[in-house]
Amino acid sequence: MRRIKYDATHGPPGLKQFSSHLRQVIWLRNFKLEKLKKYDGKENPENWITLYEIAVQSATGDERVMANYFPVVLNQVGHQWLLGLRENSFDSWEELRQAFINNFIATCEQLGNKYDLERIRDQKNETLRDYIRRFSDMHLNIPKISHDKAISAFIKGLHFHEALRSKLLCKRPTTVAELLATAKNYANANDAEKLIREDVRGTQQNNQPPRRDDNHSLRRNDNRDHREGWDRRRDHHGDFKGKQPRDNDHEVNTVKHFTGRCDYQEDYNKTLKGPCKLHPKSNHTMEECRVLKSIYTQ
Repeated sequence: MRRIKYDATHGPPGLKQFSSHLRQVIWLRNFKLEKLKKYDGKENPENWITLYEIAVQSATGDERVMANYFPVVLNQVGHQWLLGLRENSFDSWEELRQAFINNFIATCEQLGNKYDLERIRDQKNETLRDYIRRFSDMHLNIPKISHDKAISAFIKGLHFHEALRSKLLCKRPTTVAELLATAKNYANANDAEKLIREDVRGTQQNNQPPRRDDNHSLRRNDNRDHREGWDRRRDHHGDFKGKQPRDNDHEVNTVKHFTGRCDYQEDYNKTLKGPCKLHPKSNHTMEECRVLKSIYTQ
């Protein structure tokens, strides 16, 4: 410990907003608070200053140390408030603590309530995972809300995921943790089905018949070749006036239409036998994936 010497005329060093009595502090050697976030005016001041008191006490500091070290852990908005006060405004740590809370409690970011949670709705083009994330973030910002009210708000916000909504209404969870687990499993199942559909769609595109425009272009080329061949025969064999062409002279070679059907079941089976899309680094197939089995058996 070390006591700082000072001139009796000017009093102990420190902020003039503190009384001379409060500035008489005995500092511990190498006193320093580790990993304490400076107050920026957004957090709840009462919660933040409680953490500050715990940090100072853990470093064996007393209330005078708390008061005199307090300006160090304030951000610019805190400095403007503290330095704008008149001299000798505080004679104890408790006075400084209460004035700090009263000043910032109205301007800090307030915690939410159940109505804020009920305003969380899924959007038309929003994925289920994004809705779960937004709901979870808001739920963490609402203290002391019951499980039943939180679950009701989640189900009420499902407008574009009716299948999940029906499932939750038929088998209602009892806790928020159970609710989020069910919703995440449903999102995993949707992702797996999407991967399977994309894989099957890619296989089908490779087996598609020629397009109609391609068939027409082939027919036009065949007709052009036929007319050129007819002109050459007429030039080589003289005047064909009055002669009738053979029945097969005007035949048009066409491309046969694809009449076969894609075997969707075969493509689906190939996908199941292929590598797992959810776990690409593993050696098991989609059919052997335990995650998919647990989802579809629920």
